[in-house]
Parts: sequence; C-alpha cells; structure tokens
Amino acid sequence: MNKRTLLKHGDIFYLKIGNQDKYIFGRILFDVKRQYHKIRDTNNLPKSIHNLTYLMDSYADCQLIEVFEGIYNRIEDFNIKNTKVLIPRIFTRSIDGNWNLLEYGKVGNLTVDYTLLEFPEQMTSGGFEEILCWGELCFASKISDIEMQKRNYNYRPLKNGTKTIVSICACLQNERNLSLIETEFDLKKNLIEHDLLYNLNFRNQIFNNIGIDPNESYYHLSKNMGFDLARFYE
Repeated sequence: MNKRTLLKHGDIFYLKIGNQDKYIFGRILFDVKRQYHKIRDTNNLPKSIHNLTYLMDSYADCQLIEVFEGIYNRIEDFNIKNTKVLIPRIFTRSIDGNWNLLEYGKVGNLTVDYTLLEFPEQMTSGGFEEILCWGELCFASKISDIEMQKRNYNYRPLKNGTKTIVSICACLQNERNLSLIETEFDLKKNLIEHDLLYNLNFRNQIFNNIGIDPNESYYHLSKNMGFDLARFYE
C-alpha cells in the first residue's frame, strides 16, 4: 500500500488476511483521535473521575469498530444487507494508521446511529477500588482490587492490532487456521476478558453496585450526565 485511504465513522472496510486471498469486513463506529480528541481539550479538563476515561490515553490512537460475519474469497462478494454483526464493539489501533501492516480498503459507508452506539465496558484500578470505564464515563464500582485479583478477572483496556482482529474473527468462526498470531491464539485473553459484555453476571453486579440499570443504553445515560454523543457526529 503506497497511499493510505483515510477512514471515518460509518466507513465499511475490508482487511486482507495476510498473504491469502481472503477478507473480513467491518465498520468504523468511532475514531478516538479524530472525534474525541478533536472536540475535547484534553490539556485543560476540570477535575472529575470521568477524566480517567480510557479515551484519554489507552485508546488515543484507536478506532472503535464492529466486525461482520463471514470470511470472503473476493471483496465484491460482500453485501452488508446479507450479513450480521459478529463482534459488536472492539477497539483496534487505527486501521488507516501506520501500525496496520495488512492490506485494507473502503467499500462503502453506512451512517452510524450514535443513539445505538455502545462502548466496551472495562475496568481500571483506582488505587484500592476498581473503576468502571465506559466511553466517556467512569464510575467507582465498589469492587476492590483485591477482589478482582481473587476472581482472576482482568477487564483492562487492551489495544488490539489488525492481526489480532483478524485472528479473533477467524477463531469465532471456527477458522483457527487463518489466525495471523503465531502462538496458540486465546480468545479469552484477547476478547472475552476485556469487555463486561461477555460476563453478564459480573456486569450486573457492578451496575447494581453503582446504581445503574443494566439495561440503560450508553447514549441515554451519557447524555443525561452531560456527555452527549451527538457533538462528535455533527
């Protein structure tokens, strides 16, 4: 690739699986650098627990994407009308950034309905207490660091690369032979342990501790707290 195609929210992209003539497809939902850091003055923020958000640093050069079902032999075989979402939300280093060594391209655009957008729900240490990080929002979880260690839970932010995204997609579809990770690929360590979406019992416990309805949408809650997603999509 000599010239990189810039991708923006809503863009549907393909990733070529290494040197094989096989492709996966996904869509850009949110670009942290071009949306969050463009709007927010991260050098002049008021004191708030919400400034611990993973958008500040952990995912500063990342994009939130969704990945569609299917592994295709030809780019032209993909039709978004005939597919379903395989991975609804995951951060990756920017697909159009220098970290990505896989062939990629844009095949269309489908407007992101930000009222339905959901961010990964992850945890970070607040010293003695775990902090729930969710998009721009952060909450004291009333779960101690010690309890997390006893449960052997992680849920920390994880900056995936495109090879990992391809490998997750392949493994979820029983195509481990297409994994681009040389060592034995572990879905738990690369996907399941990094989003409370995959542990609903623990998620419900944390949300109940905080006093949030587990069925509350990110958009509705963040808007009521003064963090309206609309400002990133204007």
